Amino acid sequence: MMKSARAFLIGIYIHLLWCFSILLVPICLKDSDLTGILMKYILYGIIVECLVVLIIGGVSVVCAKIAGKQGEYENVKKGWKLLKLATIPFYILNFAYSVFAWGMLVGASRGFAIFLVPIPIVFTCIMIVMSGLIGHTYIKCLKRDKGIDISGIHSLLQLIPVLDIISTIILLRKEKMF
Repeated sequence: MMKSARAFLIGIYIHLLWCFSILLVPICLKDSDLTGILMKYILYGIIVECLVVLIIGGVSVVCAKIAGKQGEYENVKKGWKLLKLATIPFYILNFAYSVFAWGMLVGASRGFAIFLVPIPIVFTCIMIVMSGLIGHTYIKCLKRDKGIDISGIHSLLQLIPVLDIISTIILLRKEKMF
């Protein structure tokens, strides 16, 4: 479980680096033909990398579900904490980058590219849902193995950006009390 969670986390940050590389190409290269070709390969790389990250995330969710069914509570907890707490800087940087880069893209296309804006939002939300499913597995483990009474709202909060972090902190504190 922990290896797949680490691989998912590494994939998330590699995704961010790929996205930042788009901004560097026009700055570093003056030749517009070479810039266009390089941008095309970077965009293809991002698409492939996104698919790989989503596959790794899916494997991580499946591993968490299997670990949860086998009673490996601590492994699920470690993977869940890693994915919820170690991704906070990613989401902050991803948001700042997206506002800047997509703002420039929409502005440069005079609003034509506005229909592309949901694509990175959907990808980010899918990553949150994947880590939320691991959180849901952890909550089931807490209820079953530790006998802690946890509201079902926490399972829902694990799937909502920002609220997932608040729920994570509340659950970690609640677990320490028992």
